[in-house]
Amino acid sequence: VERALKAKLGAHGVLMVQNFGILKSAPPQVQPMNTFRPAPERKIYAAHTTVTAKTNKLDSLGALIEAGIKAGATQLNLVSFTLNDPAASDNAAVVAAGKDAQAKAQAVASSMGVKLGKALSISTNAQVQPQIVYGNVLRAAMGGAPMSSVQHAILPVLPRALGVGADVNVVYEIQ
Repeated sequence: VERALKAKLGAHGVLMVQNFGILKSAPPQVQPMNTFRPAPERKIYAAHTTVTAKTNKLDSLGALIEAGIKAGATQLNLVSFTLNDPAASDNAAVVAAGKDAQAKAQAVASSMGVKLGKALSISTNAQVQPQIVYGNVLRAAMGGAPMSSVQHAILPVLPRALGVGADVNVVYEIQ
């Protein structure tokens, strides 16, 4: 799976493989009918790993998912969209939230018959709100088919608008 995804990403992304583990599971032991010999013990193992692919080439995501599945991946947990450099978006969101906070404070002050003085304290918080599409949503879009049975491109996976949220809290002096 790793080789197939790296080949598909090429120079358009980064692939990380993490959290590899093998778990032994005990299958139910079934005694064969009409025999006195015990059934041979079967050992079943399940391998799990996390593969993260990052790319800016969004139009290739469907084909990237297909390449992973054809190479043996049996589960897709999520596809997440976020910003490479959220600083400019964070700053714009804080500026907008600051103007909104000032306008609301001015409206409250006017309704109380007072005037706003200087700002005594200001705190801000801004965060990108990534869009996440979970694997069960993609599986449902494929008609519930198991991941390993997909023989064609799954679907175009394209993001909707990403959100950047910002909070600005201001304490004003009242005149």
